[in-house]
Amino acid sequence: MRRVAFALIASSSLLLGVGATAGSAQGAPASTVLGSWSDLAGGLPDHKVFALVKRGSTLYAGGEFTSAGGKPGTAYVAAWSSVDDTWRSVGGGTNGTVRALAITDDTVIAAGIFTAAGGKSTASRVAAWSTRDDTWSAFGVGATAAEVLTLAARSDGRVYAGGTFTAPVTGALYSLRDDTWTAVAGPYSYNRVDALALRGSATMTSGDDTLFVGGPFNPSPGAFIAALGPTASWAPLGSGLSA
Repeated sequence: MRRVAFALIASSSLLLGVGATAGSAQGAPASTVLGSWSDLAGGLPDHKVFALVKRGSTLYAGGEFTSAGGKPGTAYVAAWSSVDDTWRSVGGGTNGTVRALAITDDTVIAAGIFTAAGGKSTASRVAAWSTRDDTWSAFGVGATAAEVLTLAARSDGRVYAGGTFTAPVTGALYSLRDDTWTAVAGPYSYNRVDALALRGSATMTSGDDTLFVGGPFNPSPGAFIAALGPTASWAPLGSGLSA
Protein backbone atom coordinates (compact mmCIF):
# COMPACT_ATOMS: atom_id res chain seq x y z
CA MET A 1 0.00 0.00 0.00
CA ARG A 2 1.28 3.48 -0.85
CA ARG A 3 0.16 6.50 1.14
CA VAL A 4 1.35 9.99 1.92
CA ALA A 5 4.70 10.58 3.62
CA PHE A 6 4.50 13.53 6.02
CA ALA A 7 8.20 13.98 6.78
CA LEU A 8 11.59 13.02 5.41
CA ILE A 9 15.09 13.22 6.83
CA ALA A 10 18.39 12.27 5.21
CA SER A 11 21.04 10.41 7.19
CA SER A 12 24.26 9.37 5.50
CA SER A 13 23.18 6.90 2.78
CA LEU A 14 19.73 6.48 4.29
CA LEU A 15 16.53 8.33 3.46
CA LEU A 16 14.07 8.08 6.33
CA GLY A 17 10.40 8.64 5.54
CA VAL A 18 7.33 8.79 7.72
CA GLY A 19 3.61 8.83 7.07
CA ALA A 20 0.67 6.47 7.08
CA THR A 21 2.72 3.94 5.12
CA ALA A 22 6.12 4.61 3.58
CA GLY A 23 6.72 2.68 0.39
CA SER A 24 5.82 -0.95 0.96
CA ALA A 25 6.79 -1.04 4.65
CA GLN A 26 3.68 -1.69 6.72
CA GLY A 27 4.62 0.79 9.44
CA ALA A 28 6.40 4.10 9.67
CA PRO A 29 9.05 5.40 9.95
CA ALA A 30 10.81 3.38 7.29
CA SER A 31 14.23 3.68 5.70
CA THR A 32 15.39 3.20 2.15
CA VAL A 33 18.78 2.59 0.61
CA LEU A 34 18.86 2.74 -3.19
CA GLY A 35 15.06 2.61 -3.32
CA SER A 36 14.50 -0.46 -1.13
CA TRP A 37 12.21 0.29 1.84
CA SER A 38 12.35 -1.47 5.21
CA ASP A 39 10.74 -0.59 8.52
CA LEU A 40 12.62 0.50 11.63
CA ALA A 41 12.33 -2.10 14.38
CA GLY A 42 8.72 -2.87 13.59
CA GLY A 43 7.86 0.72 12.72
CA LEU A 44 4.89 2.63 14.11
CA PRO A 45 1.93 0.71 12.74
CA ASP A 46 -0.89 2.88 14.04
CA HIS A 47 -1.75 6.41 12.92
CA LYS A 48 0.49 9.10 11.46
CA VAL A 49 4.01 10.37 12.05
CA PHE A 50 4.45 14.10 11.48
CA ALA A 51 8.02 14.93 12.52
CA LEU A 52 11.55 13.55 12.58
CA VAL A 53 14.79 14.91 14.02
CA LYS A 54 18.13 13.17 14.44
CA ARG A 55 20.87 13.62 17.03
CA GLY A 56 23.88 11.35 16.76
CA SER A 57 22.71 7.76 16.44
CA THR A 58 19.21 8.55 17.76
CA LEU A 59 16.19 9.36 15.61
CA TYR A 60 13.22 11.03 17.32
CA ALA A 61 9.74 10.64 15.83
CA GLY A 62 6.57 12.53 16.76
CA GLY A 63 2.99 12.05 15.63
CA GLU A 64 -0.38 10.47 16.42
CA PHE A 65 0.93 6.95 17.12
CA THR A 66 0.31 5.31 20.49
CA SER A 67 3.15 2.79 20.42
CA ALA A 68 6.58 2.41 18.80
CA GLY A 69 7.93 -1.09 18.23
CA GLY A 70 5.46 -2.35 20.83
CA LYS A 71 7.43 -0.69 23.62
CA PRO A 72 5.60 0.89 26.60
CA GLY A 73 5.73 4.64 27.15
CA THR A 74 6.23 5.44 23.47
CA ALA A 75 2.99 7.31 22.77
CA TYR A 76 3.19 10.32 20.40
CA VAL A 77 6.99 10.70 20.64
CA ALA A 78 9.63 7.98 20.65
CA ALA A 79 13.34 7.45 19.98
CA TRP A 80 14.94 4.89 17.67
CA SER A 81 18.61 3.91 18.01
CA SER A 82 20.55 3.00 14.88
CA VAL A 83 23.08 1.22 17.11
CA ASP A 84 20.77 -1.62 18.16
CA ASP A 85 17.70 -0.96 15.95
CA THR A 86 15.45 -0.48 18.98
CA TRP A 87 12.66 1.94 19.88
CA ARG A 88 12.76 3.56 23.34
CA SER A 89 10.49 5.72 25.45
CA VAL A 90 11.19 9.44 25.65
CA GLY A 91 10.29 10.00 29.29
CA GLY A 92 6.86 8.42 28.89
CA GLY A 93 5.94 10.53 25.87
CA THR A 94 3.10 13.04 25.75
CA ASN A 95 -0.66 12.75 26.20
CA GLY A 96 -1.52 14.08 22.73
CA THR A 97 -0.36 14.50 19.16
CA VAL A 98 3.15 15.81 18.48
CA ARG A 99 3.20 17.85 15.26
CA ALA A 100 6.76 19.21 15.28
CA LEU A 101 10.22 18.49 16.66
CA ALA A 102 13.42 20.54 16.79
CA ILE A 103 16.83 20.20 18.43
CA THR A 104 19.00 22.79 20.16
CA ASP A 105 22.22 21.59 21.76
CA ASP A 106 21.21 18.77 24.14
CA THR A 107 17.48 19.53 24.08
CA VAL A 108 14.73 18.02 21.92
CA ILE A 109 11.75 20.36 21.60
CA ALA A 110 8.33 18.86 20.96
CA ALA A 111 5.24 20.82 19.96
CA GLY A 112 1.68 19.87 19.22
CA ILE A 113 -1.76 19.47 20.75
CA PHE A 114 -0.76 17.81 24.02
CA THR A 115 -1.36 19.13 27.54
CA ALA A 116 1.36 17.17 29.35
CA ALA A 117 4.74 15.59 28.64
CA GLY A 118 6.23 12.95 30.87
CA GLY A 119 3.18 13.38 33.09
CA LYS A 120 3.95 17.06 33.72
CA SER A 121 0.95 19.30 33.06
CA THR A 122 3.20 22.36 32.99
CA ALA A 123 4.71 21.05 29.75
CA SER A 124 1.74 21.91 27.54
CA ARG A 125 1.75 22.46 23.75
CA VAL A 126 5.54 23.01 23.68
CA ALA A 127 7.87 20.95 25.88
CA ALA A 128 11.59 20.29 26.17
CA TRP A 129 13.26 16.90 26.60
CA SER A 130 16.78 17.05 28.02
CA THR A 131 18.98 14.35 26.50
CA ARG A 132 21.45 15.02 29.31
CA ASP A 133 19.04 14.68 32.26
CA ASP A 134 16.36 12.52 30.60
CA THR A 135 13.58 14.81 31.86
CA TRP A 136 10.68 16.81 30.38
CA SER A 137 10.06 20.44 31.28
CA ALA A 138 8.01 23.40 30.12
CA PHE A 139 9.63 25.30 27.26
CA GLY A 140 9.24 29.04 27.52
CA VAL A 141 6.58 31.22 29.14
CA GLY A 142 4.33 34.05 28.05
CA ALA A 143 2.22 32.49 25.29
CA THR A 144 -0.92 30.36 25.11
CA ALA A 145 -1.38 28.21 22.02
CA ALA A 146 -4.43 26.41 20.70
CA GLU A 147 -2.08 24.22 18.68
CA VAL A 148 1.56 24.39 17.61
CA LEU A 149 2.17 22.94 14.16
CA THR A 150 5.79 23.75 13.32
CA LEU A 151 9.14 24.68 14.90
CA ALA A 152 12.42 26.14 13.71
CA ALA A 153 15.55 26.48 15.85
CA ARG A 154 18.51 28.80 15.25
CA SER A 155 22.07 28.16 16.37
CA ASP A 156 21.98 31.24 18.62
CA GLY A 157 19.24 29.65 20.74
CA ARG A 158 16.22 31.46 19.31
CA VAL A 159 13.29 29.17 18.53
CA TYR A 160 10.28 29.98 16.34
CA ALA A 161 6.91 28.29 16.77
CA GLY A 162 4.03 28.46 14.31
CA GLY A 163 0.41 27.45 14.64
CA THR A 164 -2.52 29.22 16.25
CA PHE A 165 -1.97 31.21 19.44
CA THR A 166 -4.58 32.91 21.61
CA ALA A 167 -2.50 34.95 24.10
CA PRO A 168 -1.00 37.39 24.88
CA VAL A 169 -2.18 38.42 21.43
CA THR A 170 -3.99 36.39 18.80
CA GLY A 171 -1.42 35.33 16.25
CA ALA A 172 0.31 32.46 14.55
CA LEU A 173 4.05 33.05 14.84
CA TYR A 174 6.00 33.43 18.07
CA SER A 175 9.70 33.68 18.89
CA LEU A 176 11.40 32.39 22.03
CA ARG A 177 14.39 34.26 23.44
CA ASP A 178 15.60 34.21 27.03
CA ASP A 179 12.85 31.70 27.95
CA THR A 180 10.01 34.06 26.96
CA TRP A 181 7.67 33.76 23.97
CA THR A 182 6.86 36.95 22.08
CA ALA A 183 4.63 37.45 19.05
CA VAL A 184 6.39 38.14 15.75
CA ALA A 185 4.72 41.18 14.21
CA GLY A 186 4.11 41.46 10.49
CA PRO A 187 2.58 43.86 7.98
CA TYR A 188 -0.36 41.50 7.54
CA SER A 189 -2.32 39.16 9.76
CA TYR A 190 -1.81 35.43 10.00
CA ASN A 191 -4.65 32.97 10.00
CA ARG A 192 -2.30 30.13 10.80
CA VAL A 193 1.32 29.16 10.24
CA ASP A 194 1.77 25.60 8.97
CA ALA A 195 5.47 25.43 8.10
CA LEU A 196 8.75 27.10 9.05
CA ALA A 197 12.23 26.78 7.58
CA LEU A 198 15.52 28.57 8.13
CA ARG A 199 17.83 29.30 5.22
CA GLY A 200 20.52 26.64 4.99
CA SER A 201 19.71 24.48 8.00
CA ALA A 202 18.51 24.52 11.58
CA THR A 203 22.12 25.21 12.60
CA MET A 204 22.55 28.19 10.31
CA THR A 205 25.16 30.83 11.02
CA SER A 206 24.23 34.01 12.82
CA GLY A 207 24.75 35.99 9.60
CA ASP A 208 21.98 34.15 7.76
CA ASP A 209 18.73 35.00 9.50
CA THR A 210 16.03 34.52 6.89
CA LEU A 211 12.99 32.64 8.16
CA PHE A 212 10.57 31.20 5.60
CA VAL A 213 6.95 30.95 6.67
CA GLY A 214 4.13 29.03 5.02
CA GLY A 215 0.40 29.18 5.70
CA PRO A 216 -2.92 30.73 4.71
CA PHE A 217 -2.13 34.43 5.14
CA ASN A 218 -4.71 37.21 5.06
CA PRO A 219 -4.16 39.41 3.23
CA SER A 220 -1.61 37.43 1.28
CA PRO A 221 1.32 39.40 -0.19
CA GLY A 222 3.04 36.15 -1.05
CA ALA A 223 -0.06 33.99 -1.20
CA PHE A 224 0.91 31.10 1.08
CA ILE A 225 4.63 31.70 1.55
CA ALA A 226 6.71 34.63 2.74
CA ALA A 227 10.14 35.40 4.19
CA LEU A 228 11.19 37.33 7.29
CA GLY A 229 14.61 38.83 6.58
CA PRO A 230 17.51 39.67 8.92
CA THR A 231 16.27 43.27 9.25
CA ALA A 232 12.87 42.04 10.51
CA SER A 233 11.27 42.95 7.17
CA TRP A 234 8.67 40.75 5.49
CA ALA A 235 8.59 40.00 1.75
CA PRO A 236 6.71 37.59 -0.51
CA LEU A 237 8.74 34.94 -2.35
CA GLY A 238 8.41 35.80 -6.02
CA SER A 239 4.79 35.57 -7.08
CA GLY A 240 4.02 33.28 -4.19
CA LEU A 241 1.90 30.14 -4.29
CA SER A 242 -1.72 29.81 -5.34
CA ALA A 243 -4.25 27.40 -3.92
